[in-house]
Amino acid sequence: MKLASGKISFDGSTLTINGSGTFSGSITATSGSIATALTIGPTAKIGIGVSGSNNGLLLNSTNYWYDSGTFNVGSSTSFINWNGSALLINGGKLQVGTVAIGKDVNGTGIHGIKFQSGDYWTTDGKLSLANGNITYNGSGSTLTINGSGTFSGSITATSGSIATALAIGPTAKIGTGVSGSNNGLLLNSTNYWYDSGTFNVGSSTSFINWNGSNLTISNGTINIDSTIKLGYNANGTGNHGIVLNGNNYWYYNSSI
Repeated sequence: MKLASGKISFDGSTLTINGSGTFSGSITATSGSIATALTIGPTAKIGIGVSGSNNGLLLNSTNYWYDSGTFNVGSSTSFINWNGSALLINGGKLQVGTVAIGKDVNGTGIHGIKFQSGDYWTTDGKLSLANGNITYNGSGSTLTINGSGTFSGSITATSGSIATALAIGPTAKIGTGVSGSNNGLLLNSTNYWYDSGTFNVGSSTSFINWNGSNLTISNGTINIDSTIKLGYNANGTGNHGIVLNGNNYWYYNSSI
């Protein structure tokens, strides 16, 4: 059968239409192929050459997926794009659960990376870690750590302050309340210097102590020059007192 000067023909198994056609109803087929692009609606196309030499799916100029693997989803200002080498997200954020990367990650115009409300790093330099226990204000001046911390390396600072005592090693402390209500420097129970002015140097039996009123030297000697000595074991043979030289001395536990 042939109609319209052979433009429409049917050989018993195949219906052939040479030329364009308009259907007011639906088209139903169990199989088939379209040699070029199929236009759907005002802009959408699927097939060959949907945009220049690009083959694939075209919805409009900013929404497409080509057989080269490149695609774009969104508008001209806010989109996700794969150009064959890089994935670009513009004007929006990538969010997986509570984790967000990109623009307005916290809902208040702050851009950067957010894991949760207390863990983020923003484009203005602000940083919050460990649910807000480590924070940096982004202005280049304040790093705040709430809680204890362990550092395997060294700490270097040009200035700063510590609100309470700084512990150094097993016993040494410097700062506020290093021993009860005493503020200052504490090395151990017999070596300290407090801001009241009191101090102790030595051991529990041999020491120099200033208690705020008296200077005490216990089991020790004051050496003045090479020969003059005053105190405990002044002559080195168990005599305690004053030694000026070998012929001039005064011992409180011996004769003059």
